[in-house]
Amino acid sequence: MATSQNNNVVKVAGSIVGIALMVFSGIFLLIGIIFLILSAVFLEVNKSHAENYIPTEAVISEIRISSDSSDAYATYVVDGKKLKAKLDVYSSDMYEGKEIEIYYDPDNPYDVTYLEGMRIFTTIFAIVGAVLTFIGLIPLIIGIVIVVKCNKKAKAQVSMVDEIKAADYSDRYTNNDDDRYGGLGEGIE
Repeated sequence: MATSQNNNVVKVAGSIVGIALMVFSGIFLLIGIIFLILSAVFLEVNKSHAENYIPTEAVISEIRISSDSSDAYATYVVDGKKLKAKLDVYSSDMYEGKEIEIYYDPDNPYDVTYLEGMRIFTTIFAIVGAVLTFIGLIPLIIGIVIVVKCNKKAKAQVSMVDEIKAADYSDRYTNNDDDRYGGLGEGIE
């Protein structure tokens, strides 16, 4: 009975630790995978813009920083007409007067992208996603191993107890009156 209770304690404790590790890792894995998916989406958008948009030189003409957002605006020339558009990314290395290369949509020249900034953004998302995914995989694997080992150990203990209970010890002891010592040797007279 005590072995069965110890068996249950080991199984439950191992399962709790293993499941806790798997939940912990699941959070990191989920966030990491989201970051990796977003970086893949950004990469595809960048690729599409590089293929379908037209590159042109621009100058950062205005930067607006507030408590809830930071925006950069660029001035550029398309078909002899001076245009100003908000960039899709802002980074701390931007400053007014900085010359950059932007890409604009030939069908809508006000639709612009700053691919260099997007590439940095995409790379950061990919790195963060890979690190979080890796951090999440380690405890997941450890948690699975703990749960599996605890379950195997618990099953082995139950199996051993069942074997002991089922063992036939009748051949070791006899009820023969001549054998006063339980089959351990000749009777003493």
